[in-house]
Amino acid sequence: MIGKIFKTQYFYLGVIIFLLSDALLLLFPSLEAYKVSTILKGAVLLYAYVLAYKLFSIKEAQYIFVFFTFFIISQAYLVYHNKIEISGIKENLRFFIWYVFGLLLMLMYKKVYLSISDKSTIRFLNKLTKIIIITICTSIFIGAIFQLDALETYVGKSRWGYKGILRKSVTASYFFILVLSYLYYAQVILKKRYYLFFTVLICSFLCGTKTIYLFSILLLLFHILNKGMYKRKAFWYLSVGLLISLFVFRNFIIKKTEFLWGPFYKIYVERGFIDSFTSFRGEMLTNGIEYYLHNWKALNYIIGGRLLDIKYFEMALFDLICFFGILGAGLFLFIIIKYAIKPFINQTKIIGVFIISTLFLAAFFTGQFFMNSTIVILTYFFMILIQLNIATNEQNKHT
Repeated sequence: MIGKIFKTQYFYLGVIIFLLSDALLLLFPSLEAYKVSTILKGAVLLYAYVLAYKLFSIKEAQYIFVFFTFFIISQAYLVYHNKIEISGIKENLRFFIWYVFGLLLMLMYKKVYLSISDKSTIRFLNKLTKIIIITICTSIFIGAIFQLDALETYVGKSRWGYKGILRKSVTASYFFILVLSYLYYAQVILKKRYYLFFTVLICSFLCGTKTIYLFSILLLLFHILNKGMYKRKAFWYLSVGLLISLFVFRNFIIKKTEFLWGPFYKIYVERGFIDSFTSFRGEMLTNGIEYYLHNWKALNYIIGGRLLDIKYFEMALFDLICFFGILGAGLFLFIIIKYAIKPFINQTKIIGVFIISTLFLAAFFTGQFFMNSTIVILTYFFMILIQLNIATNEQNKHT
């Protein structure tokens, strides 16, 4: 059935539309008045709902109905207790739509993955993915070389970095986590080719986000452990040499990299390590929890109810709990794990465990993972693409 309503080109076109709509709004902010992003992304969202309608079993449809029920009751409950106005429901509805969009994609993850089996199609997807990667990296290099304000990561030059045509810094962080994970397997492990991976790695550093730097360290540690490099004498000689070099040239390195870590050191001195490491998210979390404890009623703890006075917690798990409550958040995570993460890890093994672990670690400290539609569709796409490449490699071993 899926072959009649699902086409691979539609699948990839959805990713391109999301990236294109974000780029258009970044480069031409005046388009916001014409609802260009809403129209483009709305078309993809509508297609996802149609696809879900055709593909979902009764059980899968019931999951979505449960979340609709939770949302309606939680909003009515907040209005009844004068915690939000009727107009506030519209704002929460926007977030709810994108939360459900993520659920739809994850619920149909295995069905879509199984529908793409042609090796020529997989090669086509890989080539187009490289085009997207090269396009975005080129925009970042251009932004950094010519110091273009429109392509900066942070507005107002409070921090250094260039994210190119990616609209938000958080999108850039997740984009490069996914891209580097994909290239690490498809290029480094499979083909023993490093030039594209290291070019993209350098490009990712230009974004200036802590999440990318942390992921790069974790990927290096994973590579060392996965390849057993720690068992070689050369590894330890190189490590000792590197540490000595860092110590000898520490003043020079500190001076040359102050533009990166300087703002965080200032926060560390003034507010402490947690606020510096999380960019004030520790304070946001504490204030947010206190606010919800003061304003939520008993039912809200079960099914949620987002209050408008606090936009985000900027930590995905707490944002999820605040929107759907403890029961709803638990069900949300259960669906993602059962329908997407489990089949992904079953195929990808240790590499899949690493990718999912780093994504959830980033989501915990960075936030917006479940409610940012561009991040959701990128995650969905790269998970499928990585799994397809691994499955193809396994098939080639046995033929």
